[in-house]
Amino acid sequence: MSKVLVMYYSENGSTKTYAEWIAEELNGDLCFIKDIKAYMLSGYDVILLASPLLGGPIKGLNTLVENYNAIKDKNLFFAHVE
Repeated sequence: MSKVLVMYYSENGSTKTYAEWIAEELNGDLCFIKDIKAYMLSGYDVILLASPLLGGPIKGLNTLVENYNAIKDKNLFFAHVE
């Protein structure tokens, strides 16, 4: 069984709500993107980033780029939510 981490970025709380639902359905862990540290990523097989649709870049993507070495062998997914 894959160990799943659902990371999220949320400004008004709606994306957090979606991320909570996704984490619950996938039996995964949930973490706010700004709280992520590289050492936290090593125990996961699947990483999903939930980000709001704000008409710009994916919020939190820079955290994934900064931690590339910790996630390069992981299955990555993105969820853009309203």
